[in-house]
Amino acid sequence: MTTKEDKSDSKGLIIRDKSNLDEDLSLAKSSLKKSEELNDLNSMAIDYNNIGQILKEKGDLDEALDYAKLALTIDEESKDMFQVALDYFNLASICNLKQNKEELVYLKKIRVIR
Repeated sequence: MTTKEDKSDSKGLIIRDKSNLDEDLSLAKSSLKKSEELNDLNSMAIDYNNIGQILKEKGDLDEALDYAKLALTIDEESKDMFQVALDYFNLASICNLKQNKEELVYLKKIRVIR
């Protein structure tokens, strides 16, 4: 059984190690699986964000956008407005790289949250 301490250690590793994105992605997906088994929505949102950021770094922007939207959905339901703002920032960042006009919507929502 995984404890929260174990999960945060693996999440910290994911955030620190950008040299091997495939390994990072595997670790992040493993962490997500554990979060899903525990039905830990907060950790799932963090895992979705981590996966989205890794995919963004890899250039898989469509899939990165999907994961970022999943994180946003959970954070909106939990009413964690700080995380919601970060989710909008992440979404805008991905849309910017995609040169997608959807970015403007996310940037406007960040301003509304302030």
